[in-house]
Amino acid sequence: MTFGSALRPYFAAPCFLAPWFLALVFGALLPNRASAASITLRPSKDNTIFGPAPAGEANLSNGAGAFLFAGGSGQARILRSLVAFNPREIPAGAAINSVTLTFTINTPLNNANTVRLHRLLADWGEGSSVGAAGGGGGAPATNGDATWNARFFNTQNWTTPGGDFSATVSASQPVRGQSGTATFSTAGMTADVQAWMNNPASNFGWILVAQDETGPAVRFGSREGPAAPSLVIDYTVGGGGGTAPTFTAGPASQSVIAGGIVTFSATATGNPPPSFQWQKNGAPIPGATSATLTLAGVSAADAATYTVVASNSAGNATSAPAILTVSAPPDGGPVTARLSNLSVRTAMVSDQILIVGFSVSGGSRSILVRGVGPTLARFGVGDAMADPRLELYDASSARVAQNDDWGNATALSAAFSSVGAFALVDGSKDAAFLQSIDGTHTVQLRGTGAGVALVELYDSGTGNTPRLTNVSARSQVGRGDDILIVGFVIVGSGTKNILIRAVGPRLADLGVGGVLADPKLDVFRADAAAAVASNDNWDGPLAPTFAAVGAFSLTPGSRDAALVAPLTPGLYTVQVSGINNTTGEALVELYEIP
Repeated sequence: MTFGSALRPYFAAPCFLAPWFLALVFGALLPNRASAASITLRPSKDNTIFGPAPAGEANLSNGAGAFLFAGGSGQARILRSLVAFNPREIPAGAAINSVTLTFTINTPLNNANTVRLHRLLADWGEGSSVGAAGGGGGAPATNGDATWNARFFNTQNWTTPGGDFSATVSASQPVRGQSGTATFSTAGMTADVQAWMNNPASNFGWILVAQDETGPAVRFGSREGPAAPSLVIDYTVGGGGGTAPTFTAGPASQSVIAGGIVTFSATATGNPPPSFQWQKNGAPIPGATSATLTLAGVSAADAATYTVVASNSAGNATSAPAILTVSAPPDGGPVTARLSNLSVRTAMVSDQILIVGFSVSGGSRSILVRGVGPTLARFGVGDAMADPRLELYDASSARVAQNDDWGNATALSAAFSSVGAFALVDGSKDAAFLQSIDGTHTVQLRGTGAGVALVELYDSGTGNTPRLTNVSARSQVGRGDDILIVGFVIVGSGTKNILIRAVGPRLADLGVGGVLADPKLDVFRADAAAAVASNDNWDGPLAPTFAAVGAFSLTPGSRDAALVAPLTPGLYTVQVSGINNTTGEALVELYEIP
């Protein structure tokens, strides 16, 4: 039986995913507001950028216009706004207690949408462009303007069209009506401003992204208008009222076989919320600034002592050391690259079922399967699924395993550590099981209610025979934050050729409605900013490869996407989006090529 034939549950039960990200952001604690001063700021710059359809509108802007927009224009445009503030009058070392951002609503119609704030990750410009009439149509960009494609028109482009910004939502607010104000004030925004105070070079402001970018745009006054946005920052000088970081959980020492994957994690409290910097043998690790540190394709050179420093304006603290021990494979032979795991994070509605497929070749392999809900709250996910349930089905659709609550099982805790998975909260209603797998299976995750859930598959064995050879997930592909993103890991050494497909049009032949008409496929490595491989429409010469790995055929000349990528050990994401911002159902598949 081919892997494709075992995926029939995908074509019967739709599932809708939100983006999955390799690192989760821990939630911030609400700060102490005692003895605080405050300051009110106007934007130092703001702008609106316009989506790429119809043709040519990627070069529209509204830098000097009187309004800011977020949402859809009704003319196949997507509108996003950028806004930045310069808190230079706040003394260095101040603790940021709270921030409140207020916009004046100025919408000609009674439009309504939910607007999300994300922290921008790159600098951008405000030129002299002014859109005609209300500005919703934009104007040709002037030199230095931010546009959909460019951070500075005619000079520098965004890495990702539409803006380079954090996937984490700093704030979200429904906006309705023709007038009034929209106010954003969250712990996430406080953490953003504190990070800018700690490192002013990282202050690029926020981007305003509508939750429904096909829905009506809402309009606010800009800094050039009569009612400019305002940012009120409440702070404490010199850290008075702030609290130095304290670790509530530190990284644990671990042992791993060469070629494997390991994750260290830590939690720390403080006011303001602390930032993190991981160290190897006392030296900072470049780019390792989240609450978790993941190493894939571990080698003897990674054996070391690891610590993490938590810092804020009130002080810093260093965790207890964690020692990583790296051992040789049991047979002493070389470890070659192989697929290790797949992770999919999804926001599910009540009674929805998420189905993930996978296959093990060469015999039986012990696979760790997890359905994480409640523990996600530890990582700042406020709407985590309360009680996920897992079921495992074989190729004949017979249920062979299930779990509701993982029950603090000792064997499971040991398995989490051995594969580099983060720990689950003791006594939580997260689900997990270990199962010996041979052949093709599907995992179904269900919940007693709506919420965000994370499905993970880990190959818990070593060596290449048997091994995990293919994995897949089907999802509704949206726009912006709601494109389909699936994470996976390559472990071992050397290079592994992986067939990756984003199937849209072909699904219609299999009875799926509302498919993504023209999927685009991008593969990113966690330590690289640019895509390592991309494809829009697949090439005919790949057809023999599909047959060789047991994948179902694609229609010649279809707009499905597929590529073969030679990948070295590391953490990767597959991102699937629709050409011209189209949406629909798509299936992501990864096949190891022998």
